[in-house]
Amino acid sequence: MPLNSLRIGLLTDNYPYTGDAPSSPPGGIGTYTQLVAEELAHRGHSVHVFTFAAVRRHRTIVHNGVAIWQCPPWSKRREMKPSQALEFTFRCRNESVLLNRYSMLCAGREAVRDGRFDILEAADLGAMGEMMRDARMSRLYSVRLHCSTNFGVVPAAVEDLPVMKQAERRHALTAESLTAPSRYAVDMTQRVWHCDLSRAAVVGNPVVAVPRESVCEGNGSVVFFGRLGWQKGVDLLVEAVGMLRAKVPNIKLKLIGPDQPWPNGRMAIKYLTEVAACSGIADCVEFAKPLPHGLLRDELRRHALVALPSRDETFGNVAIEAMMWSVPCVLSDIPPLREIGTHGEDCLMSASGDVLSLAENMGRLIGDNRLRQQLADGGFHRAQTWRVDRVVDSLFQAWGSTPARGAA
Repeated sequence: MPLNSLRIGLLTDNYPYTGDAPSSPPGGIGTYTQLVAEELAHRGHSVHVFTFAAVRRHRTIVHNGVAIWQCPPWSKRREMKPSQALEFTFRCRNESVLLNRYSMLCAGREAVRDGRFDILEAADLGAMGEMMRDARMSRLYSVRLHCSTNFGVVPAAVEDLPVMKQAERRHALTAESLTAPSRYAVDMTQRVWHCDLSRAAVVGNPVVAVPRESVCEGNGSVVFFGRLGWQKGVDLLVEAVGMLRAKVPNIKLKLIGPDQPWPNGRMAIKYLTEVAACSGIADCVEFAKPLPHGLLRDELRRHALVALPSRDETFGNVAIEAMMWSVPCVLSDIPPLREIGTHGEDCLMSASGDVLSLAENMGRLIGDNRLRQQLADGGFHRAQTWRVDRVVDSLFQAWGSTPARGAA
């Protein structure tokens, strides 16, 4: 191991690789953590990831040079009957989260029995690193912000935040280092938390570099990948495909991702199936389960374009992955996606929530192979900004900067 090797701990509530235990789908904080961890390990650092998995006891596995400490979640609940577990979840939600953090603390103590972490990074979600930090288990503590609103609702005051959200705020404001995937994420977290986070460094989520490729011939096929949540605007995408049916008779839409509950109380797949039927395209829409990144890349490249009509994002992993994979994109023009793409150079951007604008841009791309190749080339060039090696370089710069702590 190199003389300048650091001991680095990364905390996340999900991680795409969990060995023989059920794993979470790619995307979000889990994929960020995996790519960063493996790049750090490749550089010769001692990297430990603390995450949750469907295990009954703590265990450690090593994958691609990373020690993955798998923690059993909600310990009391494992021994309960389903009805009791459900009641415990609703009545003792804060206690459940506390048990998660304690479960992670136990693994952390085992990992550093002979010393401390040089760097410990946690996501703000659940204030997962708070106990480890209080136990003085690291020399430098960093928090990665990915705060989101509850469907756009911003509390009027700090006191209106839920108890655990207040804990997230406290532990983030006392960290030596703060990072966030986008300027929008910083701005939104400032609004929700009612505080100044100007010291937070913007460090985007990473993507693995691959060679540039030519786009496939236009085949009238549109693909979306990611969680099928309301924020992703997938209902708008289904409606837009319905509007294009007359112009593009052979149009198809493939939605790849896990089912999600919607604000209307419905599950996504059932609701979107009904939207497709109402739009006259029930025979054109296909749902598929999440795929590993290698298979996902091959699947995307069979389609004419990737559509991401999101209503809200913290960053936009789908966009940079599609761009890196030389697949032309149609994106909504929400703030975080405007930080990633530029209309007409590396993507086409549609007005957020505007089905007609989305349909027009998709129809334009499907019918113009030259434009598709132009945008794919521009997107590939743009995606280099978020290559994992460059993101890790930026993280070290952020970790090396330790301004005075903010007031809680």
